[in-house]
Amino acid sequence: MGENRSLQSSHGFRADIYLLWTASTACLIAGLWLPVITFTELIFKKSTFSILGGIADLWQHGEYVLGAVIFIFSVVFPAAKLLSLLVLWFIPFNRTERGVMVHRLGTLGKWSMLDVYVVAMTIVIAKGSTLFKAEPEPGIYYFGASAVLSIFTSAVIERVSKKGPAARAEGG
Repeated sequence: MGENRSLQSSHGFRADIYLLWTASTACLIAGLWLPVITFTELIFKKSTFSILGGIADLWQHGEYVLGAVIFIFSVVFPAAKLLSLLVLWFIPFNRTERGVMVHRLGTLGKWSMLDVYVVAMTIVIAKGSTLFKAEPEPGIYYFGASAVLSIFTSAVIERVSKKGPAARAEGG
């Protein structure tokens, strides 16, 4: 009946998974709250935005669709992926259900770097402008690190899920 055991109960304590997941979660939180970009217009006006601050600013200015899209891709998707990784690790599934979840996480992972790419492109475009400049802030690095770490976490869990249960060494 080991088929419906959780990955955690089948494979025991895996420090790599716990550390990757924790680091990814911490980086996501930092990446959402810390400034990700600073815009300077004609050297006089500076505006610095975090992801959450940018979403709130868009919402306040009536840009509901853009704010919602950024919220979904920057907050909901990464948080859902991290939560799904926990569910996949701790909750028992049969092989088919687990395979479907792993596949879905892989599909979701393809969107993980979209936000980082958009900010990077904004900075590149702004570098060529004489009217305004855009500079990266620490939050974008944390956000990017979270995306990369969640991809690694997903890959490790996927690899572990394809293995059979861990062999328990007797006596140490």
